[in-house]
Amino acid sequence: MGNDFFMDHFTIFEMIGTIAFAISGALKAVKNKMDLFGVISLGIITATAGGVMRDIIAGSFPPSAFVHPVYVLTAGITSLVVFLYAYFRYTRKAHLSFSRYAFMLSLGDAIGLGIFTTMGMHTVIELHGMDNGFLCVFSGMVTGIGGGVLRDMMLHEQPEVFRKYVYALASIIGGIVSYVLFLYGESNIAIYGGSVLIICIRLLAAHYRWSLPKSRLPIKRKRGIELWESDIRIRAHATVCLRLRSKDHPQAIHLPNKVSKVYSLQTEKTGRSKAFMMAKAFTRFALCPWKRVCTPL
Repeated sequence: MGNDFFMDHFTIFEMIGTIAFAISGALKAVKNKMDLFGVISLGIITATAGGVMRDIIAGSFPPSAFVHPVYVLTAGITSLVVFLYAYFRYTRKAHLSFSRYAFMLSLGDAIGLGIFTTMGMHTVIELHGMDNGFLCVFSGMVTGIGGGVLRDMMLHEQPEVFRKYVYALASIIGGIVSYVLFLYGESNIAIYGGSVLIICIRLLAAHYRWSLPKSRLPIKRKRGIELWESDIRIRAHATVCLRLRSKDHPQAIHLPNKVSKVYSLQTEKTGRSKAFMMAKAFTRFALCPWKRVCTPL
């Protein structure tokens, strides 16, 4: 199977998705200031974890990532290139703009999501046929989002698939369309057309900020002034904005400009945790003349 494996156009298509996911994982690792081993490891995990999950669900052992190490090698080399480029290109004087970073991350995620969803479905169909449509679509979705979910969890972040824009929904829509095309015997159109559809939905959602509706559960707090960490909004090259809640003022109370300027913190010099602790101390001792009534922060 050696030469046939490398000459298969589906394998080349999978390699493109592997490279795209490896770039997104390596970018996030570099952003979180990981070392060389961390960047390569996160790139490999992002690129191969979805396929490993798919093979486990489909009952294919050992997973293809271990049978054909070319996927791991491709992801590792791609992550190494990203690390070296960031290491030598972006020094202390040169910085990557956030908009460019977000575009590169969204593009890599979109390409990997589209390709891995349809190729994951193709693998499951070859193993179990097309009788179980739910298994095909679900396996494709897991293949597409599994690496990104594990990547965000390893970075102690809430996975984007649960909170940001249309992510898993794009995979499900593209998977359903691909499955219908598979039923009509159009395998090539199902794979390539479904991938293009998912990529377009994902990029449009990121550009126009399409998101599913979110709900919030209001919780009644104890009386007194309380400071929530979510109320400290830190933005790049901006100051920390403090908002207070009290029993007399259900809505947020914004500090006066003079006060906020005095107690502002530059995000380049201090992290979120330190900013939050200083804000708590400021709230307790400067804004609470009735300290005994205030609830502990």
